[in-house]
Amino acid sequence: MLTPAYAMNTENAKIGERQCECGNTFKAGASNKRRKCEPCYAAAGEKFCRRCGGTGQFVTGVTNGVPTGPGGLCFRCGGKGYQTAKDMRRNAYYDAHRPVYI
Repeated sequence: MLTPAYAMNTENAKIGERQCECGNTFKAGASNKRRKCEPCYAAAGEKFCRRCGGTGQFVTGVTNGVPTGPGGLCFRCGGKGYQTAKDMRRNAYYDAHRPVYI
């Protein structure tokens, strides 16, 4: 398994063309879990996870423009690389009701 820092580094991303099941092509990195284009995500009621960039791995920080940290599963999508309607509801509730520490 690739570390989040390695996977999200643009030099290591190995971005290439992929084909969606509908026939559209889109660009995605080699470690990216993205398998559908944006219209197909929207039709299925899903949304591409921008928090992890579709890798499913959480990055804890950035040093000199390079993602770093121990990482782990992305808390926004649960490691899937996309958010379902249930994930979006949970995230919206958390964003509105999270505790504020002063």
